Amino acid sequence: MSHFFVQALPFSDALKLLSYLKQWTSYSDKIELVCRIGTLLLQTHYNQLLSMPAARPVLTASSDIFYERVKGWKDIFGFNLAAMDHIQQMMASRSDALFHDARFKLLEIRAQQSKRLEERSDMGEVKRKKKQRTTTT
Repeated sequence: MSHFFVQALPFSDALKLLSYLKQWTSYSDKIELVCRIGTLLLQTHYNQLLSMPAARPVLTASSDIFYERVKGWKDIFGFNLAAMDHIQQMMASRSDALFHDARFKLLEIRAQQSKRLEERSDMGEVKRKKKQRTTTT
């Protein structure tokens, strides 16, 4: 919803906002928001930004800073994902496959239960037949 407000900005305000974005990149927890706003401004006012010589220093400085900050965050995310994958592999190797074959074990248990039920029903029929024989004779 907020992207409509950024797209509705006139070009002069968009240029000012781009200069502010360069300063806002110092807040590392807001880098994703800053990059999204910067990308949206570039997409909206691309032709005007390229044709205006005053915008060029702002764009080059912003692109260098954005690239550096985003690369830093990508490295952190990549490191964290690799660490989580390693921990998952360690946990899987340590556990003696407690849940590894859970589906197979569940199907096996169900088959055993159905087999027991069939045996019980067969035994019940045999007992009924014996009972009927003893009562009729």
